Amino acid sequence: MLSLLLLDLYQMTLTNIIEDAYRLFSSYTITSSLSICKPHCVSFEKEKELVNTPLRKVPVELLEQAYFESARNFTEQELWEMKHFLPRVMELVSNFEFPCHSWEIVFDRLDLDKTVLWTSEEITLFTQFADSFFEKCLCSYPLPGDEKLTTILIMFGNAEDILRKLLCKWQQAEHDESLLHFKDIMLYGIKSSKGGSYKVTNSFVTEKANDIIVTWLASDEIRQVFAKQIEKKIMANSADSEALEQLSLLYEMVH
Repeated sequence: MLSLLLLDLYQMTLTNIIEDAYRLFSSYTITSSLSICKPHCVSFEKEKELVNTPLRKVPVELLEQAYFESARNFTEQELWEMKHFLPRVMELVSNFEFPCHSWEIVFDRLDLDKTVLWTSEEITLFTQFADSFFEKCLCSYPLPGDEKLTTILIMFGNAEDILRKLLCKWQQAEHDESLLHFKDIMLYGIKSSKGGSYKVTNSFVTEKANDIIVTWLASDEIRQVFAKQIEKKIMANSADSEALEQLSLLYEMVH
């Protein structure tokens, strides 16, 4: 029940943030011609349909076919146009609709690691969105399509400051869904690599994001936090036998 109430709260917050985004990014207007790969990646017909559709009404399929299927060209104009579409992308993402083949890359065109390309107000607003969406995901288990929480971390992983904030929020969460997400990443989301180190198994993870996530998972502080949560869950005996077995294995890993 608590998680359902939290979900409603985070969705309300996301709705307000997205409305602010529509206002903040309204100055990023577009013309009839987009900086995309055409006609090889995107047809002229799809481009025309996209630019002539009111932003708030752009369906996820059209945004994918007429924009996200284009190869990147890494120009200033591309970033400008991505900021134009960003409020709609945020709106779709908030409802687990993604205009690209992989959730992890939906914000790649924003170049979040290049803060000089962003105003402080834009960064603040996008960070608020990342915070609230991540908290919504923390309360949702399993995620739609059985996606893992690692996917959401990687989605924002190009922005080191944002990624660290999301991990702090995970550390502070104390509900069952958060613990189940932690179970998944520890049991299935990392693997040992050469030299005894660990690596996130998701192929989209960057070296920087991998180091931040793995270091966080390996810290004594984090392991103690989740060990206490596991003890509480096992003592409550409120999970089925399979879940209890997995939690017992997880406890041995972190204790």
